[in-house]
Amino acid sequence: MGLRRGALVLGVLAGCCCQVSEAWWDNGHMLVAEVARQSLDASVVDRVNRMLTVFRPNFPNRTTFSEAATWADFLKCQSESSFCRGIPESVNAFDAWHFSDRPYDPNGIPLPESQYPMAWASQPSSIDAVTQAVGTFRSSKSPWGYGLMMMFSLHFVGDMHQPLHSVSGYFNDSRFGDLSGGDRGGNLIHINCPQFPGATNLHALWDSAGGQYLENSPLSPTQTAALVANATQLILQHPPASFPQLDEDEFPECWVNGGGYNEPCKNVIEKWANESYDLAVSVAYGPSISQNATITQAYLNQVQQTSREQITLAGYRLASMISSVAATIPPGALVKSQTGEGTNDTDTTSFTPLERGLLAALLLSWGLMAVVVAINPARLRLRQRKYQAVVSVNNDDDEALDIA
Repeated sequence: MGLRRGALVLGVLAGCCCQVSEAWWDNGHMLVAEVARQSLDASVVDRVNRMLTVFRPNFPNRTTFSEAATWADFLKCQSESSFCRGIPESVNAFDAWHFSDRPYDPNGIPLPESQYPMAWASQPSSIDAVTQAVGTFRSSKSPWGYGLMMMFSLHFVGDMHQPLHSVSGYFNDSRFGDLSGGDRGGNLIHINCPQFPGATNLHALWDSAGGQYLENSPLSPTQTAALVANATQLILQHPPASFPQLDEDEFPECWVNGGGYNEPCKNVIEKWANESYDLAVSVAYGPSISQNATITQAYLNQVQQTSREQITLAGYRLASMISSVAATIPPGALVKSQTGEGTNDTDTTSFTPLERGLLAALLLSWGLMAVVVAINPARLRLRQRKYQAVVSVNNDDDEALDIA
């Protein structure tokens, strides 16, 4: 999710004494998507995977259903590292979409205008982003536009189920100190976690799901197998019936009733974020937490358990949303693999109408060149030099955009 992972992972490797299986960082987001994938009909997963091939030339390791859930965080990378593998995109225009900063103000601190009751809901946020995505799914005929908002949704539905991504705490007391300007979702509440030394603030502890699921994208085959197994285990441990707050009909109903940029799907999405806000107030800011607090084993256990539940719940809701909208995927996005099957294991190539037109023009120009060969060899040599220069420039551009 929002924070960088490097220091935390190093802390774990240096001597974490809590059990780690492999976090609402890359792996946690992929778990949300994997729970959704396993909950969906294979035909729906296939439609999504084939659509996402539109992005494969530039993001070859982040366009399958589960790994695409990491793409929105990858956009923010400003340098290459163990958790930002590939050419850094340095795109921060969408940073606010990862959060929904509903104010928690137990001390009655005068809030900035942006945090007045309900003002926060109209700002760019995860609520706004997913609501915008639903509107795009209803009206877009563009594989690129539809796919863009699908990539964001795979990530932001997970974000809004992390409690500290749905709150901004305002404190000025002996417990938390002066945080009258906001705690940035727990980022400014410093902690000491002997069980998980790299977690130095409350937000990082929750982003890591209490030190669980620490593998970063792209995954190796062995790590992918572990991801699938972990998601299967979460589904077995937390079936849909175990969540009284899970209404599997709420999104299909709002979609059928015309949900888009406004009501009624916005109400459903806001409800999800508000549930996370309630967990932040009741659990994340629990009585054992204060500025520079030492994390107890009981609190860590609660973070891990709540995180597992929220990851699974997010996966079920993501599945419900995608199942509802999948039939509207633009036909142009459904490109077949080289074997004729739309699987996510086979490399595919997608051409937009514009790209097909450019390709046809290029082929035509090559044909004309053949005619020139027969007429004027000297002109051909000049033309060849010009084409070589163009191809050289295009190849340089392609290399600059390629991401490992």
